[in-house]
Amino acid sequence: MESAQDLRDADESGILQKSITSGKWLTLGYGFQKVIGFFSFLILARILTPADFGILAIVLLIPRILEATTETGFAAAAIQKNGDIKAYLNPIWSISVLKSLVIFILVFISGPYIARYYHAENAELAIRLGGLFIVAYNLTNVGEIYFWKDIIFKKVVIRNTLKELSYVLTAVPLALVFRSYWALLAGTMASYAMQTVSTYFLHPYRPRLTLNFRPLKDLFGYSRWVVGQGWIEHIYGFLEQTLVARQTNISDVGLYSKAKNMA
Repeated sequence: MESAQDLRDADESGILQKSITSGKWLTLGYGFQKVIGFFSFLILARILTPADFGILAIVLLIPRILEATTETGFAAAAIQKNGDIKAYLNPIWSISVLKSLVIFILVFISGPYIARYYHAENAELAIRLGGLFIVAYNLTNVGEIYFWKDIIFKKVVIRNTLKELSYVLTAVPLALVFRSYWALLAGTMASYAMQTVSTYFLHPYRPRLTLNFRPLKDLFGYSRWVVGQGWIEHIYGFLEQTLVARQTNISDVGLYSKAKNMA
């Protein structure tokens, strides 16, 4: 009969092997996605103008900072939690969905002011609709938490690769036809939508809306540290892009954002 120590050693060995395999998947997937992104940018940069990329950056700027500064950290906390986490899934998903709807409403209402502040009045409609990206993102199947908790990174790679391909296959043809920033916006929405849809194929869990958030009190201790770190990282990026936009013009914002991504 195997001793408790033997069982622990075998379990740790299995986790180590699983981590190595998953790490290889992440590395290959990340490299492949960057290659796709690099060549799609080269194509789009030949068709569209820097101003088109600048408008995309402005459209995403406010929704993303609102999403980041209202991040609860509950998903990250659930990954670290020992034992069964199913009781947390619907509350986590429900908070994300409800929060994203509030963000959409706020951005839609304040769209004209955002457009004037960033010297992008010609893209007011696009800016007002920017919150839809956050809604699409937060509809993602919360069951994907298990990809990280159970170290199934192959599914993460599949999800991200499908997302990148959706962007390219949508943005490039539309750019050739319309030669407008709307092609970039459509490609970005397609990528978010594919990410969301793919998670429902990759994991069997089906989230349901709930207003019972009491189970989440167990996660507060860890989540607050995740939230604090996220604020620092995202607020820095927000201030950086805001300064560039205010001191230059929308074309320079596009050049700056893509140059930073390329680096």
